[in-house]
Amino acid sequence: MYGKYILNCFQLKKQIMKNKILLLFTLTFLLISCSSNEDEKPFTASSADIIGTWNLNGFKSEASVIFTIDGQTESSLESSEGKEFNATFVFSANTVKTAGSYNVLYTITSNGNTTTSEDVVDIDDDPQTWNLSDNTLNIIDDSGDIISFDVIEFTNNKLKLESINNETFTEGDITGEYTYSIVITLER
Repeated sequence: MYGKYILNCFQLKKQIMKNKILLLFTLTFLLISCSSNEDEKPFTASSADIIGTWNLNGFKSEASVIFTIDGQTESSLESSEGKEFNATFVFSANTVKTAGSYNVLYTITSNGNTTTSEDVVDIDDDPQTWNLSDNTLNIIDDSGDIISFDVIEFTNNKLKLESINNETFTEGDITGEYTYSIVITLER
């Protein structure tokens, strides 16, 4: 009964995820380093280390959505992986500008059914504000929303960022939880 409604909600969440992925890509360039041990960071990058042109070389995300409608719980899982990258991130002193595109292969499992699709993602965005603090790269969009990435790997030629988020939502009589992680790899 609620299957189509759940699917429509999941598709809406998928579109929101795509938008967040684009914004998270922008944040990825700004993060520099994060260790698995919070007390022990092997390196600290400065904003000056990030400034310059970076090429997108990797993108992976995983998301799960759990809905509750009238006491019935449904769940969906999505994974995506980028390929055929032709995109850059250009960091200046206060802004980051993304340009180009890449392909993304999506795999969605909902109610035991798995579907795959492939889309081209254009990331030609207006410049966004960024800052770097304690190896956390923050990207601030025009509306003031902040997306934060942990730098999980950094060298002079490679920047690998990760963002993990968990959100709850209510849409009418639907409540749910949306969890996603994104890993972005940039190279000079």
